[in-house]
Amino acid sequence: MMEIIVKKILITFCLFALAVQLAQIIFFQRGLFTQNYDVPYWKDRFEHSQWVLPLSKRIIGDDGLYAYIGQNLVDGGSIAGFSSEVPPLGKYLIGLSIKIFNNQLYYSIFFGLGSLMLFYMIGVKVLKDKALSLLVVSTLFLDPLFFSQFWQSTLDICQLFFLLAHVLFFAYFINIKTNVNSRCIFYAFMSGLFLGFFAQVKYPILLPLILVIEFIFFVLRRTKKEYFLYLIGIGLAVLTVNIKFFLDGGSIIDFFKFQKYALFFYLKSQLIVHKEAIWQVLFLGNFPSISVGESIRINEWWIVWPAISIIGLLNLSSKRTFLLFGKVLDYLY
Repeated sequence: MMEIIVKKILITFCLFALAVQLAQIIFFQRGLFTQNYDVPYWKDRFEHSQWVLPLSKRIIGDDGLYAYIGQNLVDGGSIAGFSSEVPPLGKYLIGLSIKIFNNQLYYSIFFGLGSLMLFYMIGVKVLKDKALSLLVVSTLFLDPLFFSQFWQSTLDICQLFFLLAHVLFFAYFINIKTNVNSRCIFYAFMSGLFLGFFAQVKYPILLPLILVIEFIFFVLRRTKKEYFLYLIGIGLAVLTVNIKFFLDGGSIIDFFKFQKYALFFYLKSQLIVHKEAIWQVLFLGNFPSISVGESIRINEWWIVWPAISIIGLLNLSSKRTFLLFGKVLDYLY
């Protein structure tokens, strides 16, 4: 009885914290959420920015760039235009927010809250406890980084949404014990579909690794039909996002040339790669500048970052993790 009361109190507290945090974000940025998107202004900003005039000092940030490109795409612009090294799905969705609400920030609210909901559902699947999952989501949403970035219309939150959706459906798929099941087929297809959408928001650096890991699961489960539908889901997502490219007269060869251009854009980049940056960010709260390498202080850093990182690393190296991995392999075989 006491445990039930404690859980109810915890759930009430977490829901209150989530509501207060969301209200704060909307209140302090209310001017931006009520502001109509000014097409002539952003058109002028873009045409006088570094993207059109390389020596221009009127720099436009990624949020302004993607909003302008997205608005242009929704109004019939070409996928192969400016910023074409970045896949078009996120820009389309920002443009759709502008088209419907005349404001790009509603895109961020939708995918931000959607990501928190998916994170909660994954938590319930893993932790088997709704109150504990809600506590984890609340801790995530109360992170200072959410407060400063949640209202910006960048591509990361959208890509996170599709990745979490993919993880959730793939988790449903691998937890079904029998392969002769319509739900198993549905989950495999949906996980592939969301993985395809994930790959069409930003350049999919992690996609090859994800494909290899999940291919191993399909092989171990001997699910050829499900794997085929998984691949169809990925292909359908890519085709849907890029359908305008083909409707504008582009061939399949042109499409692959387009992808080759995007790949070489990143391979030929002169930006310095700091492979150890993730550890500096998590444990020290510093980030090396991508241009000069000097450390930049992260104002949103707090002690929870290294604490959670240490807990995660300890859990990965724990005996329980290896036993769990062994059980997964036994189950799959």
